[in-house]
Amino acid sequence: VQRELDNAKQLLLDSKGTIKRLVAELEAGALAGASRLESSLRERDDEIHLLRQQLAEGAVEASSLRSEASRLKTEASSLKGEVSRLKTEASGLKGELEACRAAPPSPPPRDPQSARLASEHDR
Repeated sequence: VQRELDNAKQLLLDSKGTIKRLVAELEAGALAGASRLESSLRERDDEIHLLRQQLAEGAVEASSLRSEASRLKTEASSLKGEVSRLKTEASGLKGELEACRAAPPSPPPRDPQSARLASEHDR
């Protein structure tokens, strides 16, 4: 009976040692897992911060681009008005040119000084 008691004690001590070892391994694994998780969370926080910063920069750039687009639209509208004005002016000049071409040629000057100047010019 004593031997069985001693064997049971030894088995209990061995089991206790095994349990302590397993608990220590579990604790070490849990600490390592927690450390990896914490590191991963820090990396994710850094990524989120960077993405938020990029998003804010993108919003500023988008606003700037909208302003530039509006300015260019206004400028294009102004240029369209200028083109329209120039077309009207060109049309008027074309009409004047056609009228000049259709008109009979002017008679030569009749006053003596103009005639003398014209003849000197011809020489």
